[in-house]
Amino acid sequence: MAATTASIATAKWHPDPASEQEEILWRLERDAPRYNEWLLSRALPFLGEHVFEVGAGIGTFTLLLAERGIQVTAAEPDQALADILEESTRHLPGVRVLRQEIGDVPHEALRGQVDSVICFNVLEHVRDDAAALRTIHGLLGSTGQLLLLAPAHPILFGETDRAVDHERRYTTAGSKRALTDAGFEIAEVRYVNPLGAAGWLLSSRVLRRRTLPRGPLKLYERLIPGLRLAERMRLPFGLSVWARGICGT
Repeated sequence: MAATTASIATAKWHPDPASEQEEILWRLERDAPRYNEWLLSRALPFLGEHVFEVGAGIGTFTLLLAERGIQVTAAEPDQALADILEESTRHLPGVRVLRQEIGDVPHEALRGQVDSVICFNVLEHVRDDAAALRTIHGLLGSTGQLLLLAPAHPILFGETDRAVDHERRYTTAGSKRALTDAGFEIAEVRYVNPLGAAGWLLSSRVLRRRTLPRGPLKLYERLIPGLRLAERMRLPFGLSVWARGICGT
């Protein structure tokens, strides 16, 4: 059963974020709806009917998926974020919230039921990302797909990364190796959002900001239609690595 667009409005701006990471999540939720839709649009053709979401946070993508009638099992181990996630999705019958790390979810019960896994801006927080990818592969079984988005280019690692406890940033070559080692067949790996890379370099490395400033974020939001077109050039750099891995039969 699809939710209405009003469902998205259930996640409100939190007046007192508990951490810098939560502040950034709320800021993206409130000020960057076009950006979030853009990120999700890359995954939509491959999702299927049941999605497992790794590190769902406050539910930004959970709500967007549920709005489209997609069943979502959303895992979020941070208890404060999970509280918000449960509150914003409790009215949606197609959403199940698990307060667990990816390694602790009931894999046997879910194997064969999940069509895809989305992992958007989460893997960089995981100390043993190789183990996490192997676990995701095992969760999917033999026919599912992983839709992965992660911060790109170690050279961009700056103050904002430190503020939100990023362990690393990725390259396309390293991402291909990690996915292959975990058992995935590579369908696509590329850099996305080249303008965002320049903005991150300025904000996080040069100006050493620990959060996303609202003014530039709102300006960036207005540029999204043009950025969608520019991304078709497939430039050799970007803010993020986008990857699609397929489980072999």
